[in-house]
Amino acid sequence: MRQYIALIHKDPGSDYGVSFPDLPGCVSAGVDLDDARRMAEEALAQHLAGMAEDEEPIPEPSSLEAVMADRENRDAVAILVNAPPATGKAVRVNMTIPEDELQRIDKFAAAHGMTRSGFLLYAAKKALRLAEIAEGRGSAVAKTRANSVKSDAREVNPLQELSEMVEFSHFGLPADRTLEDPEADDLLETMRELENKLRLRSGRSR
Repeated sequence: MRQYIALIHKDPGSDYGVSFPDLPGCVSAGVDLDDARRMAEEALAQHLAGMAEDEEPIPEPSSLEAVMADRENRDAVAILVNAPPATGKAVRVNMTIPEDELQRIDKFAAAHGMTRSGFLLYAAKKALRLAEIAEGRGSAVAKTRANSVKSDAREVNPLQELSEMVEFSHFGLPADRTLEDPEADDLLETMRELENKLRLRSGRSR
């Protein structure tokens, strides 16, 4: 199995960037080192797949000594990333994209040394990864609140619970924070009004 050297670098206030000296344009990023390593594997796989689809020659991996001979690479952390099996088959697909958007895609891909296929695959992988992260965080929030409800014997007003859930989950803020988002504030205010009406009706029925 071939292994390519990836360089992980980080600037202040940024994510961990990943690049492959042997494959210009094959770049990615992660929120931490582990995420950067995972994204490096995905970036390498999709870049090689794009090159294969475009029938471009795939270079052999360079040695660590050759990579580090370049002074610009010495401030980065070098890792080995496994290339996917050569038996992986690239599938040609037909897509319909507005002409102006396609021009933007091609311009961006060319500016970053990527093929159109490689960029589209990279963007799709990135979106899927972000969705997985968001889904994981949502599950963690739901689990935390479920445990809280189990340990609390008080009667729960479903509408109030929903209001607290929205406040808690919106941008990751705690439930006691006042949101500055006008649409979120309007939604919460409406929910509170409905809650008060339900509470008044409940009191009258008693």
